Amino acid sequence: MEWKTRKIRKVVSGLLVIALLLVSCNSKAGVADAGKLWQRFKENFYRNGAVLDPMNGNRVTSEAEGYTLYLAVKFNDKKTFDETLKWVIDNLMVRDDSLLAWVYKDGKVMDKNNASDGDIFTAYALLLAYEKWKDTFYRNLALRMIEDIKKLIIPLRQFSLVLPGEYGFVEGTYVKLSPAYYIPSAFKKFSEYDDRFFWESVYNDTYTFYSYVQFGSWKLPTDWVYFSLTGKKFFPADEKLGIEAYREVLYILMDKKNPEDSALLPFKNVVKLAKEKGYLPFFVKPLSNEYSDWDALPGFYYVFSYLADDRTKESFRRKAIKLEEKDEKNYYSMVILLLAATIE
Repeated sequence: MEWKTRKIRKVVSGLLVIALLLVSCNSKAGVADAGKLWQRFKENFYRNGAVLDPMNGNRVTSEAEGYTLYLAVKFNDKKTFDETLKWVIDNLMVRDDSLLAWVYKDGKVMDKNNASDGDIFTAYALLLAYEKWKDTFYRNLALRMIEDIKKLIIPLRQFSLVLPGEYGFVEGTYVKLSPAYYIPSAFKKFSEYDDRFFWESVYNDTYTFYSYVQFGSWKLPTDWVYFSLTGKKFFPADEKLGIEAYREVLYILMDKKNPEDSALLPFKNVVKLAKEKGYLPFFVKPLSNEYSDWDALPGFYYVFSYLADDRTKESFRRKAIKLEEKDEKNYYSMVILLLAATIE
């Protein structure tokens, strides 16, 4: 019976942490309560600098490391930042450039291709760490990474194409892209340290890109889109908006910090649908107005709560508490929740 008691205490403790976080999320105290969830995140997933993804065979991704570096700065956790950075340098910086191999598993790099969102978040976190802790090593490494990130951005007359990786995303005359790889607040920060004109252009182009990838009557993006280099047009590369491009909402909020910003208006259609159906769908299909019959990840309930009226906001956050219990092994959902909780 003792082990059952310990397990019950662990579940109750975890739910209390989330409840405290969600109740006070819009105040300065909310960030302090989020600090308790940060500790729980580390207990569940963090091992000596590596963030494990139990739902994918305990793999480590550059995305997870980049998010963790960013969060370590937000929570003023220099020990975790330095330990994570050392692991990244020792294990993922194995390419000929300064970018990161995107996936590591069973003690080795599984694919040396990079994932641009992981690289962007890592460089972004390094600059924020430099500003907080004044270590020039962070700034110098960030600048080296930014130089290589620039090589994966194709500037066109009306917008910039941010390649998700060095290879595998240009198919003949088509380029495969995702809104989840455009991180405007990072581009804004890069402009303070590197080529200001270039990065201000990429920042502005991000919102132009968002406006071009609105499909169907709901005017929503899909997780992946194609751009035709010959026809100069965007079109969906899949049917769904969900686990990938729901992050566009998060990244706009991180940048604008204004739920009423015009760039977020299309996503209020998802909130409206959720209110009508009683749950936030795991995905929607912008071209057919279809949607899943199961819930989104708890982290995305938190993200979309920013776009809801007060009553729906509280409903979304109560739902997040309920779902988080079932998703205790879901690194991705918890990290999305933490990122959303640190929006100031």
